[in-house]
Amino acid sequence: MRSTQQIKIGLIGYDPSWQLLLDQIGVSWSTIDDMATLARHSLIIVNKPVEKNDRHLLNYYLKSGGSLLYTVHEKHKVASCAKSKKYLTSLPPQIRAEYSFYDVFDIGSSVYLFENESIVQVQSVEQGIQSCLGIDVSTLVNTFSTTRKNFYSHTGVFPHERVSHVSKNALRKFIFTHIEFLHHRRNLPFVHKWFYPKKNRSIFTFRIDSDKGNKDQIEEIYQLSAKHRIPTSWFLDVKSHEQWLDYFGKFESQEIGVHCYDHTIHKNEVRNRENFEKALHLLKEKDLTIHGMSVPTGAWSNNIGTIVQDLQFKYSSEFAYDYDNIPSFPYLDRGFSSAVQLPVHPVCIGTLLREGYRSGDMVKYFKDIVDRKILLKEPICLYHHPTHRCNEVFDEVFQYINAQNILCLSYNEYAEWWKRRDHFEFAGDYDGVKLKANVSHPHDTWIRISMPNGSETIVPPADEILLDAIQFEKKQDTFQIPNDIMRTRSFSMKHLFQNALDWWIKTTE
Repeated sequence: MRSTQQIKIGLIGYDPSWQLLLDQIGVSWSTIDDMATLARHSLIIVNKPVEKNDRHLLNYYLKSGGSLLYTVHEKHKVASCAKSKKYLTSLPPQIRAEYSFYDVFDIGSSVYLFENESIVQVQSVEQGIQSCLGIDVSTLVNTFSTTRKNFYSHTGVFPHERVSHVSKNALRKFIFTHIEFLHHRRNLPFVHKWFYPKKNRSIFTFRIDSDKGNKDQIEEIYQLSAKHRIPTSWFLDVKSHEQWLDYFGKFESQEIGVHCYDHTIHKNEVRNRENFEKALHLLKEKDLTIHGMSVPTGAWSNNIGTIVQDLQFKYSSEFAYDYDNIPSFPYLDRGFSSAVQLPVHPVCIGTLLREGYRSGDMVKYFKDIVDRKILLKEPICLYHHPTHRCNEVFDEVFQYINAQNILCLSYNEYAEWWKRRDHFEFAGDYDGVKLKANVSHPHDTWIRISMPNGSETIVPPADEILLDAIQFEKKQDTFQIPNDIMRTRSFSMKHLFQNALDWWIKTTE
């Protein structure tokens, strides 16, 4: 009779940052309070100092074939294995057997470094596998400072925007690929909830921040969206449209959300709340159904997150919180928000106009983003402002999206699906032949299974999955990282000038 192993991660030392990441990735996990349950888990994350008796139990689990991942919160273990500790601004994209991330990883904190300047160290210990993690996940997840970053472009002239200081997509990708590797080293499948409805390889969302757009400019985009059947999500700068808010009631198959009343962010929480409340009230007076919001300038703070939740929005989207990533539920002072955060690619047509791009180069830029996201199985989330026009660019981009057969969702549809995914639970027992599980409320959430031989599949959940009976495909990592991508982190006087200009505009509006 074959022995079975539950495909489930155990966390010793609860941390909401780890919960956010593990839920985002979609793995089955739980905290470990009873060390007698170690063997039930396919991977143990040790996220606190370990007492002597517990260390003995962990070593027994490891040597018997288990897998341990030590974080910097088990400082003695990690520091004793490290070669050095130093401040790292950024890491270039890396594709290694132990982990991968495909964009510049902006860290901005001290890390432990191991052999070959790696941020992890992996060792075989008798029958088991042990890893030490040199970055502080909690610090990186909870860093909400912003900085101006360049974004790679085929033109060599890099557009730039002010976004989250930490590259949280690279962080998630790093953790995701590393815990997958640790499962495979145990000759176990890696199982997680897929990132999109059913077997879709990506999704597309299109967002409009209406900033001072007039009726003609807005009508152009509405007609363009209708022509290509794109469920555009509109976030209204209400003061600019206050005299003709009835106009938005005619929109079909599109969504209306809150951007602001006055297009500004205040240091005072009360004034921010009044700003968003006024916008929400005026839109509801026009019988418009409102589900979510996007904050002016993409600003984010714990106070903004609290306002989003208190006003009962289902979601928000701020690139000071995160960008170019899959959704997550922000952790606030009082716990996890019920409003899901929907990251967006932060470069818009206005950003490209600022750098002198013409329409052809803009189309190429956005098509490159689409291609990259499809290859990396990431969501394609773009945004635009009516006053920047150049709508011929999105005429071509929309055609391209539809030609790729990408599922197009409104922000509310995306948020609703992500919440269904979050509530779906799948924990499988693997016996070398099949996965057996108790499935709860699967809806349209499927699971991805990757195997140690490099194959993968995305299948609907079931109480029993016979692996030999389903079709696996060889995992493809075909994305080519540009050789000069670290030029995007070179110092630029443009950044200083733009920061000063943004400050002047903000203080004189």
